[in-house]
Amino acid sequence: MKKILGLDLGSASIGWALISEKEANGDISREILGLGSRIIPYEGTEGKDFEKGTGESRNSIRTQMRTIQGYDRYQLRENI
Repeated sequence: MKKILGLDLGSASIGWALISEKEANGDISREILGLGSRIIPYEGTEGKDFEKGTGESRNSIRTQMRTIQGYDRYQLRENI
């Protein structure tokens, strides 16, 4: 008896299934033990911004700001 876990990782959801596989007399039988999904909700502003054509997420903006801060610190260390 073998158990298989299948995952489907999407951009806004995660799906899973657990399958049991048995082999008897050369025949393979499969049984679904469980399955489900989780939806990751978008905030209202991200969807509206995407429709307007400014589809930047909040995380990408934060990453850009952190990159700028790190670059500024690098320049300050070089000037000392």
